Amino acid sequence: MGTPVALPLPLMAILPDGKELSLPKDASPHAASILAQQPFLTRSNPRSIDFALVDEHNLADAPELLEASAGAVFDFDHLPAMNSEQLDGFFVAVRTLMGKEKPFGIINGLGRTTTLHVRAAHHKADLAISRIEDGSGVPEAAALPIIGRSAKSNLEGTHTDVGVLLGLSATAHDLAVLKASGIKIIACEVPMADASDLVHWLQTLHQDMAGVLSRLGLDSIDRLQRANLRALDHETAAIGGLRLVGYERPLPHWFAR
Repeated sequence: MGTPVALPLPLMAILPDGKELSLPKDASPHAASILAQQPFLTRSNPRSIDFALVDEHNLADAPELLEASAGAVFDFDHLPAMNSEQLDGFFVAVRTLMGKEKPFGIINGLGRTTTLHVRAAHHKADLAISRIEDGSGVPEAAALPIIGRSAKSNLEGTHTDVGVLLGLSATAHDLAVLKASGIKIIACEVPMADASDLVHWLQTLHQDMAGVLSRLGLDSIDRLQRANLRALDHETAAIGGLRLVGYERPLPHWFAR
C-alpha cells in the first residue's frame, strides 16, 4: 500500500464503532498493546490507526472520518451509483479531504471484480477488495482464481494491492490460504464486539498462525506461497488449479482459459 501501516496480521476486521475497542482500566498492558497495533475497519469513531469504512449510511460524516483515521475504504456496493465523471469528482474530493499520504481502498462484489480492479487502477487506489459473499452464486473455490486472473490482467504494474472481504470472522487457516494465494489484506466480520474478547480472538489467531507456519517450516506469514496450498477434494482442485493432496502437480483448472 502507498503508506506503510503496521499490520501484525494481514487483517482488518469490521466494527461499527471504534469506541468498542476501549479496554477496561484494569486491562493488562499486553492486551492494550495487541489492540493498539491492530488496525480495524470502523464506520464511526476510528482510532488514528484504523481505517474508516464509508458507505451510504455514514457518507455525510466522511470529512470527519477521513481526518481522524489512517485511511479509508469505500464500499461501492452500498454507495449511490456513479458514472465516470461523477467517480472522477468523487475521488478528487476524497484526495482533497484525505491528503495524498493516506491510503484508500474500494470494495465491490466478487461478480464485479474486473470492474473493481480497472477502477482501482485508474484512480490509483491502494487496495481493491472483493466481497466474496455477494450473492453472485460463484463457489468460494472459484473466487481466488477469478480475483487472481483479474489482478494479473488489470493490476500488474500498479501499486494497488488485492484484498477480500469475508462474510464471517476469519480463522488462521483462512488467513494462511488467502495470503498464500496472493491476497494482501483480509477484511472480515468480528466474532464479538467486546474489546477484551477481541484481544482473545487476535491472540488465538496469532497462536494458530504460528502453528500453521511451524507445520510448513516457515518463519513468517509473508513467506506463504501458492505452492504451500493443497486441495482436500477433487472439485476444489479442479476449480482452483491447486495440487490435490497426494499429487505432485496441480490439476488443470476451469478458469485457466
